[in-house]
Amino acid sequence: MTAGVERHRLAGIEALRGVAAIAVLLCHAATHVDLAFGTPTLRALMRPGHNGVDLFFVLSGFLLLFIHRRDVGQPAAMARYARRRVMRIYPVYWLALAATIAMALAGGHGWPAPGRVLLSILLWPSTTVPLHPLAWTLQYEVMFYLIFALLLLRRVAGLAAMALWLLAIVTAQVVPIGGGLATNIFAIEFFFGMAAAQMLHSRPPPPRVAAGIAAAGAIVFLGGWVMEAAGRLYGYGVAARLVYGLSAAAMIGGAAGSEARLRWPPSLIGIGRASYAIYLFHLIGIGVAWQIGMRLGVALPPIPWFILLVLAGGLLGVAVHITVERPLLRWMRRGG
Repeated sequence: MTAGVERHRLAGIEALRGVAAIAVLLCHAATHVDLAFGTPTLRALMRPGHNGVDLFFVLSGFLLLFIHRRDVGQPAAMARYARRRVMRIYPVYWLALAATIAMALAGGHGWPAPGRVLLSILLWPSTTVPLHPLAWTLQYEVMFYLIFALLLLRRVAGLAAMALWLLAIVTAQVVPIGGGLATNIFAIEFFFGMAAAQMLHSRPPPPRVAAGIAAAGAIVFLGGWVMEAAGRLYGYGVAARLVYGLSAAAMIGGAAGSEARLRWPPSLIGIGRASYAIYLFHLIGIGVAWQIGMRLGVALPPIPWFILLVLAGGLLGVAVHITVERPLLRWMRRGG
């Protein structure tokens, strides 16, 4: 695979990360405005933006297999794999967690229970709600990383574990077998991403066909958004996970397989590179902007407030990415 192809594939993946971050940001900004002003139409239109989480989960499944395919069955690769996963998830998250706790204390809340703090720091997959309001998604990520690690240690054992996990997820949708996070329907989206990576590797379509697959996936993904906004699709049920998850897999696999055929806006790629920081910090940005506006007596209609909160949440995330996340990752990749 040439370096040029890799760059184009990376550009498409980064752009879709940007789409996911923007979708979640729109959802939460609209929710805040609705709570403040009573704007149910705006909230209904933007509520489907939670499907950015579906897109993030499918991206994780795709990227983990795409990046670590050659490491499957190679125990010697475990140290590098673990280091990369820890670097990607924890440092910036810990900063966001510390900021969340600090804001809660400043708002008059008491110290949280030590056990909950520890579980929030570790992101250990459990039914305990993390202190950071969006860290529940990272609990799923950590669970996926741990199970995927079995593939590196022992190929057959890892495949068996993955098969049993998938069976448990599917079974739990018709039989109440419990299992918490491990059997929640959200977890199936990691498999959608891995399937897209596997198909791209084993039977890559021609670039023109791949671009068409990406476009078809985008149409279905947006169609799900419209259906949910219209009240025709329950956004938190099994059907929505299938609509959003499978269409996200088509977008991701198609974007990666279309190589240089698809042109992505540089601004969207830039947002994608900052997407993790945007995801972790946008609620803080929204909250701070709102408090400043209230203290200054800013009187704006709901829609300008919505735009302002979107910008505040996004810009804080981009600022954290530029000033903290990017330099920190570079430093850690050089070995600290």
